[in-house]
Amino acid sequence: MEIIVNNIKYQLDTDNKTAKVIDYQCEPVEVIIPEYVDYENEKYKVTEIGYYALSCCNSLTSITIPNSVTIIKDSAFCLCNSLTSITIPNSVTFIGNLAFSNCSGLTSVTIGNSITSIGLGAFAYCTSLTSVNIPNSVTEIGTWAFALCKSLTSINIPDSVTFIGNNAFLNSPLKEVRIPKNCTEFYGRSFKETVNVIIDENNPYYYNYQDFIFKFIDNENICLSTYQGNDNEVQIPEIVNYKGKDYKVTSIGYDAFYRCTSLTSITIPDSVTSIGDGAFYKCHNLKSITIPDSVTFIGKSAFDKIGLTLPKKYTENGRLIAYKAFKSNMTCIDFQYEEGKTFEIEGEIKLCECGFHACTNLLDVFNYYGGKIGKDIVIHEVYLSGDIDEDNEYDSKVCASKIEIGRRLSLKDINEIINNK
Repeated sequence: MEIIVNNIKYQLDTDNKTAKVIDYQCEPVEVIIPEYVDYENEKYKVTEIGYYALSCCNSLTSITIPNSVTIIKDSAFCLCNSLTSITIPNSVTFIGNLAFSNCSGLTSVTIGNSITSIGLGAFAYCTSLTSVNIPNSVTEIGTWAFALCKSLTSINIPDSVTFIGNNAFLNSPLKEVRIPKNCTEFYGRSFKETVNVIIDENNPYYYNYQDFIFKFIDNENICLSTYQGNDNEVQIPEIVNYKGKDYKVTSIGYDAFYRCTSLTSITIPDSVTSIGDGAFYKCHNLKSITIPDSVTFIGKSAFDKIGLTLPKKYTENGRLIAYKAFKSNMTCIDFQYEEGKTFEIEGEIKLCECGFHACTNLLDVFNYYGGKIGKDIVIHEVYLSGDIDEDNEYDSKVCASKIEIGRRLSLKDINEIINNK
């Protein structure tokens, strides 16, 4: 059952006597949602603001949400560009994904003390937002929650927060952020790369050390979670001392050096066994890297968009030398390959659609495959000939009608190739 009262459309639940806001005709510009609506001499309690209910109401300047509302669904107020402030009452327990995204006129937000989670992109692209009051009830700040809030210069994250999602404050001009004592998970890309991230001294999960933030794995090992410096040459320590106890650095985390454009050279210690997804993503000036033999895992896009480029090389008979990653059983997209054999197809060759694909820059293979080397993935040198499509602006991926599968590469081989030895 649907009714319209004062230009607000409601969906009625006749069994539970509740109402959900599902649409608004964008007039008047100041809206007061009532706690109850009447229909046929019965009262229906307004408990929910539905999907896209008031979205794209560019003339809306003010909204009053009653204490009866418990749920604000996805995109409920997105693109309300004239809305300047919002108070979410204590009755609300859930804010959906993108609920207030792209409200470019929104300058302040007060969140009620019953909210436990701020959804994905809930306030993303609120470019005028200067202040947010996050209550102690919130335990999770979702991915992209306040991303691209270009006027948000300060924020207090309460001790109740245990999780801060990836890109949660991306490109928001925060100068300094304190990671609260109960936070067990946050990512290097949670904040703009210029933000000074300070770990609460009582946080048992993370540790500030020099320009690094480390995350404890267990009683002996530690992960390099985030690098905050701007040095050209960086040497990752093999051992980090915390409160008189030595911890071994065994992994480089997800996006740990994300967009460190000052970085030109990195030294990874022999203690490291794992390099996470996107670890050096967009380190445009990184041109020197040696992967120690101890590394057994390299994540997807670990070296995507770095400054290390390799010239194309050809065999004596003119075949293009490239590199290809496979699953451990030598398959790629369910096609079975075999070392030493040549494969050929007929017809039109088109990059990412039809043909045999490989990368002329060895590290680019990790843009497509990641995992334990030798167990999850194997990497081979390959030789391409016939028709070749090289029209790729993204990376060095090419496509050919004919491929020969060459030798399998060890980490020693990979290092020799990327360092032109």
